[in-house]
Amino acid sequence: MQSSLDWSLVKPPRLTNARSRGRYRVGPSLRVGLLSNLSRDDLAMFLLAALMSGKWMGEAVFLKSV
Repeated sequence: MQSSLDWSLVKPPRLTNARSRGRYRVGPSLRVGLLSNLSRDDLAMFLLAALMSGKWMGEAVFLKSV
């Protein structure tokens, strides 16, 4: 975090092999419970979108399916 490099920390819940729903929530204070899950496809889509937009640079965020 102290580095001069651009970084983002993404903390997904339990990952599934389900089809992408294209709907997820993301935020630094998002509550993720034991039953929260996210498809691997949705995680990949989020990572690409975050990389391209730079929206979450320098932040640690949680991610879960809606």
